[in-house]
Amino acid sequence: MYTGIVQGTESVLSLNKKDGFSTIVISNDNHFFDDIAIGASVAIDGTCLTVTQFSENRLTNLSKIKVGDFLNYEIDQTTRTIVDTLSRMLLKK
Repeated sequence: MYTGIVQGTESVLSLNKKDGFSTIVISNDNHFFDDIAIGASVAIDGTCLTVTQFSENRLTNLSKIKVGDFLNYEIDQTTRTIVDTLSRMLLKK
């Protein structure tokens, strides 16, 4: 579940468009993706994507992005809660 609250921006480093899917490589300058695992869901410019895979949806504006553009990102609330809880637990040790 997403809140719709943007947590930051990262830039598009590269795009690889193929028949039926696209791969978007996004920077991690703000270390937002440090806690993300393969298969996790993230919202990029309001579109829920699976890390390492993407099926382009024609109802989004993702077909218009280009290298150097900045995109909004958000982690689903369940993942954020787990990461925050584990971080707090590890800091107590």
